Amino acid sequence: MEDFDNDGDMDILIGSNGGAATRFFRNNLDTTNTTEEAYTNITAGSGWDTNTSTARDWISYDFDNDGNMDVLANSNKIMFGKGDGTFELVAYPGGINIGAVGDLNGDGFLDILNGNTVRFATPNGNNWTSITLHGIETNSNGIGARVEIYGAWGKQIRDVRSGEGFGYMSTLNMHFGLGTATAIDKIVIKWPSGTVDTIYNPAINNRMSVTEGTTLGTENVDSNTFSVYPNPVADQLNIKVGNAMSTSESVQIFDLSGRLVASPAISNNAISVKNLSTGTYILLIKATDGKKYTRKFLKK
Repeated sequence: MEDFDNDGDMDILIGSNGGAATRFFRNNLDTTNTTEEAYTNITAGSGWDTNTSTARDWISYDFDNDGNMDVLANSNKIMFGKGDGTFELVAYPGGINIGAVGDLNGDGFLDILNGNTVRFATPNGNNWTSITLHGIETNSNGIGARVEIYGAWGKQIRDVRSGEGFGYMSTLNMHFGLGTATAIDKIVIKWPSGTVDTIYNPAINNRMSVTEGTTLGTENVDSNTFSVYPNPVADQLNIKVGNAMSTSESVQIFDLSGRLVASPAISNNAISVKNLSTGTYILLIKATDGKKYTRKFLKK
């Protein structure tokens, strides 16, 4: 399952592993409601109707960094996605097969390791970004998180999975091709814990590391909903909760590297921070309705 048309939902490619031909289905999800609509078989005219390859293993990555997901199987060819539900077959007479996928030489393009053979990608000038996740409440690798990037192309999504394909373990870094786009508007990371991190205007052609809960994107609230004072603070940090937010249940304090440094008790809507060293911290507050919010504060 991948979002082959970059419309924000996962489509399905069922690769052939025997007598049945490959089939390709578009997700018709309407994000304005909560009902899951049916998938439409769009195999005809997609390029998969004329691809007779069979394999037990099919994997999808953006191998050419054009912003569209491609598909590789053990068939000495790659089906390069066009983003419109069609694919272009490119054959590799010298042989190219599935292996562990990752950027092995740090050039921003995905390479393939199969046994003792490494297939290095040939850079083509397209832009890219790569994101490594570090979970705090979630598992340390961020498995189960969804990463979304927004820009001139619209929206791309990736899910962090514990495995990719049948026989190999590939990188857990989320790799996105940007094509000729020169900017990313924002990156949104939705963690299994419910935390949401948002990074605005990140640099491109860059590898970034994001720790769960260390941005201000957990919940977009104004100061009338949730605020802390005084800020900077010396000893006691007060928590003000507005009518739009349910009562606070617990708090955690992280440093800017994402390390949990304290879990103080809430007493009379305040917490003690006097034992913290001078510096900037992130307060993660969990409300009784399960929602989570963050605020930065300065310990003086």
